[in-house]
Amino acid sequence: MKRVRIRAVLLAVSLLFAALPLSSCARPALYTATFLDTFDTALTVQAVSADRAEAENAIREVHTLVLELHRQFDIYHEWSGVTGLWTVNDSAGDGEPVPVSRDVIDLLTLGRTAYELSGGMVNVCLGAVLSLWHDARLDGTYVPDTGTLQEAARHTSIDSLVIDEADSTVRLTDPGCSLDVGAIAKGYVTARVRDLLAPRLEDGRLTGFLFDLGGNVLALGTPPDKAAWAVAVRDPLTGGTLVTHYVSDTAVVTSGVDQRAFTVGGETYHHLIDPGTLMPGDKWLSVTVFVPAGYDVEYPDELAFSDALSTTLFLMTREEGEALMSRVGRGISALWVLPDGSTAVN
Repeated sequence: MKRVRIRAVLLAVSLLFAALPLSSCARPALYTATFLDTFDTALTVQAVSADRAEAENAIREVHTLVLELHRQFDIYHEWSGVTGLWTVNDSAGDGEPVPVSRDVIDLLTLGRTAYELSGGMVNVCLGAVLSLWHDARLDGTYVPDTGTLQEAARHTSIDSLVIDEADSTVRLTDPGCSLDVGAIAKGYVTARVRDLLAPRLEDGRLTGFLFDLGGNVLALGTPPDKAAWAVAVRDPLTGGTLVTHYVSDTAVVTSGVDQRAFTVGGETYHHLIDPGTLMPGDKWLSVTVFVPAGYDVEYPDELAFSDALSTTLFLMTREEGEALMSRVGRGISALWVLPDGSTAVN
């Protein structure tokens, strides 16, 4: 079924640069900005620099990059002048390759890698199933029935996705297939932001940067007069802080039941869908991964995979998850929150 073409309306942007007062202008200061127009969530960035203009320029460039990627990866709206995932989904089964950007090619290539590493737990071609849950969540009064979910699952083969890197085109061979990159997009964006900021951190123009895209956190360098950034892990039972970790050059990514959830008949359903059962995963309340964010790696790397990793661990047993972490890269750790609220770490 073809989607109705609509023009997306830009959400309001809230931008505030605030510097911590310091006794000397030569000392690094902290500048903060918040944006509300990317990936349907809040983007908060904090830059540390002795040069206010350098910090503000870095923040603006990060926002510009994330906004550009948001428009290309958006599957719910058509953006004027943008040929991205909306167009690929709308053209499913047409037989014509869709010209896309290098970022779309790299994102979907990452999606294939995520599918292989996760044993199919993360599947960018699961859109037909995920859209049913998305619509039910927006309505809030029903749960997709089993028959409808099973019919949609017939159109989720990763083989329907054809990527031509040489020509920079993508097509879906199954007209009932659709892409959903919710499990990988923020990780990819995080890696791109790291690459954008790396030269500034390496030459000292910035001494720290904190990037928070809806709870996907990237901590680079350090804040003023401190050895590490304080990053809170959310308690999925209370909504408060479960634990605070002090990190530098690390991504902290959480997948949990308390986000994007709705309740029907006294039962709560979250957005992390197990492709095997077509229902929300029930092994954990949340899983948080801590992934090194070094500057000297080439894409694709474990930082780009961080979003997919937290989702996959949420759907796997702990033993399966630890085996996966050892395959993805060194220095990765995880915090699991069990259904009774207790925790486990590796």
